[in-house]
Amino acid sequence: MRFPYPEFLPLKYVVLFAALLFCGQILVGTDAYFASCVFAHIIVFAIAFNLVGGLYRPSGAFIFFNAVLVLILPQCAKVLLGEPAQSNLHLPDRTITVYLVGEIGILFAALIARRFFPQKPLLVLSEQDVEKIPSMAWGAFLLGAVIPLIPAQYGHSGTALSFLRQLAFFLPLSTILAVYYEIKTSQGRRSLNLLGLLSISVSLVWGIYGASRQGIFTPVVAYLLVCMAMRFRFRMQQVVAIAIAGFICVAYLNPYALAARNYRSSPNLIDIEINLLSNPSALRNASKQDDTFDPALRNSYYNSDMGFLDRLTLLPVNALLIEHADAGYRIGWFPIIAAFDNFIPHVIWPNKPDINFGNQYAHTVGMLGSDDYTTGISFGMFSEAYYIAGWFGLLVAIPLLVGAMFIVVEWVVGSLHQGPWPFVMIVYFIHAASDAILSQVPVIMVTITAELVITVVVTRYILAPIGNFFTVTKRQPHLPRRMPVRSGSGIS
Repeated sequence: MRFPYPEFLPLKYVVLFAALLFCGQILVGTDAYFASCVFAHIIVFAIAFNLVGGLYRPSGAFIFFNAVLVLILPQCAKVLLGEPAQSNLHLPDRTITVYLVGEIGILFAALIARRFFPQKPLLVLSEQDVEKIPSMAWGAFLLGAVIPLIPAQYGHSGTALSFLRQLAFFLPLSTILAVYYEIKTSQGRRSLNLLGLLSISVSLVWGIYGASRQGIFTPVVAYLLVCMAMRFRFRMQQVVAIAIAGFICVAYLNPYALAARNYRSSPNLIDIEINLLSNPSALRNASKQDDTFDPALRNSYYNSDMGFLDRLTLLPVNALLIEHADAGYRIGWFPIIAAFDNFIPHVIWPNKPDINFGNQYAHTVGMLGSDDYTTGISFGMFSEAYYIAGWFGLLVAIPLLVGAMFIVVEWVVGSLHQGPWPFVMIVYFIHAASDAILSQVPVIMVTITAELVITVVVTRYILAPIGNFFTVTKRQPHLPRRMPVRSGSGIS
């Protein structure tokens, strides 16, 4: 069994899906204007996705996960639950209009960026690099497994240890390289080896210890994405194992992370985490009590508790910010200016302010107490762009900033047809694309891509020789530099 990994979405099937969703929404009582905007949003998304090369490019992954997780998945869930899409939303017509115009801004960004995509990116997989993949994977694993051991008190902002703690790509990179190499060298017969298992396991352990949902889901998602892009054929027992792992992550580890994160600073953290993990009933109760803001303003798009899906759905909180903007309160360009100011190093600007705009916006709409300046609330790109500059923000700021981000990322890693490096950004975008605000785009464009370059360079030239001690030399079939595409649907 192979899972689809699209490089191109046929528009006739996209229109059919959008039409079926439209009919379903009308049947459950959704307002015709709202349903029409959702229909148009899906068409615009598919065009933008196809323009940049689909899921084989990080920019395509950003467009895909932004549209699917932010709007399409919640709308499908509302239909299945028999609930009108506009229910539980402030200003539903204005909110869905902002989302549609924002998606048009993403389309403009794709049109701008695709003209500047490079023939050869900065990071490519040379013939010499192919032979060194096992050594690089082991080296990345060893450093990635050690970085979380650096105590937080030794990693103050502006120090070398702080910089090292921020390099979070090593463990995902080790998983990606291990799975990529195993599939290629086994000619599709195997997907996991010892290093792959170790890397996934250690990533899960650190994710569980740190009560990080991203840390818990990333290794599983990284493994699946590599297999899907390389058209790995899963056996039925593997599909069952993946389904079980997904169920455990969503139904058990996700509520655990929500509950345990409140105790991260506790000296008895390990005991608390063990107690939560060993007591499922207490775990469910603790996760339900996790709301850090007024229950009346809770992220409740659905009439009943949807657990994990509730946490993915940001429409209600974005609607609050859009409503606030329509009331005449706009923040202006300060968040974008602050994002660029943040590139100034602490050595030059020792007292550089660190502004949590998610927290600030939550205060703005009344979701947090007056003394809570640490809790981060996720908002979406479209609502912040509208809050900054209205329709101008959606149709000008998003195309310019997101288009520039696409260009920079593509010049750094390019396409999956040129090697495995884009997988790292694609995995990152699964999380970032769904809840990144517009003022985080410059950070992704500069800081995150720079961290990825540093990770790959360090892995290739410093960690690979160390990893040699953990690899066994064996003859491997020739691995072509550019992996040919079979009917545009996968890396063969």
